[in-house]
Amino acid sequence: MKKKIILTLLLCAILAACNRGNSSSNGATPASAPAPTAEINYRADLIPLIVGSYSGECSKPPSIEPLVATVLVKADGTVTSTGVSGNLLGKDVGLNFSKQFASNAIPSFSFGGTTIESDTFGLFLKGQNGDSVSGDVQTYSGSSSVVCTHSADTAKLGTKSIFSPIEKYLTAPARDLNCVVNGNKVETVRYQVLNGGAILGGETYSFTTGLKSEAVLVGPLAAVGDLNYLVEMLDGRSLMLVLDKFGSLLMVSTKSGTGAAYSCTPL
Repeated sequence: MKKKIILTLLLCAILAACNRGNSSSNGATPASAPAPTAEINYRADLIPLIVGSYSGECSKPPSIEPLVATVLVKADGTVTSTGVSGNLLGKDVGLNFSKQFASNAIPSFSFGGTTIESDTFGLFLKGQNGDSVSGDVQTYSGSSSVVCTHSADTAKLGTKSIFSPIEKYLTAPARDLNCVVNGNKVETVRYQVLNGGAILGGETYSFTTGLKSEAVLVGPLAAVGDLNYLVEMLDGRSLMLVLDKFGSLLMVSTKSGTGAAYSCTPL
C-alpha cells in the first residue's frame, strides 16, 4: 500500500520540487495585511470533487477472492467500506488532487489522501481519460483494506475542475512581489490572479486552458504552507502558488516563457 501512495503522489511531487528549488524562504504575510482571524479548511472545499459511491471488481487483500463492496465517500469527509472507515478532513491527512490533460479525451484524474505520520488510513482514486472500465479505487484503515478495479464510477472525475473550488482563495488584486530570478537576480515584479489565471511580470498563466497538468496539494502533503496549487502548460511553462492556513500568499514560483525561473515572496 505504501508503494501505491508513492506512485499516486509522484507526479505532483516532481512538479513541486522543480518549482520550489530556487527559493529558500517561505515568505510571510505582509505587515500591512489585517491579522488573520480563522484557519481555512481547504479540504472541505475540495472533498466534493470526489464524493460518490465507488464499486467494481473488488477484493480484500491479501485475499484475491471476489468481494461485493462499495467505497462510499461523503461530503463531510467520511470514507467507509467493508471493514474500513476514516475521515479525509482530519488535520493529519494530506490530500493530493491531480489531472493530466489529453488533447482529445477527458483528462485523467487521480486522488490520494492519507494520514501522513501514522499511515493508518488512506483513500486512492484513479480515473483514466473518462474510461469507465479503467478506474481504480483503494482504501484502508489499520490492517483492513478494499481494492476495486474496473470502477466505472471514476469516469466522471476527470470532468471536474480542481481550480474552481479554490478560486476564491487564489484570486488576488495586483501587488508587487520580491522575486529571485534564475537563483541570483532580485527584481520587484507585479503579480495578480484574476479571471482564472495569474499574471506575473506581464506574462499570463491560465488555469483553465492550454494545460498539460494541474494539481493541488493540501495539508501535510504541501511542500510549503498549507495549500500548493500547481499547473504545467503545454508550452513548457509552469507555475506554483503557495498559501498559508489563513489564505495569505506565501510564495509564487514559475518557469516563464523565456525559460527564466522566478521564485517570489510578498514584499
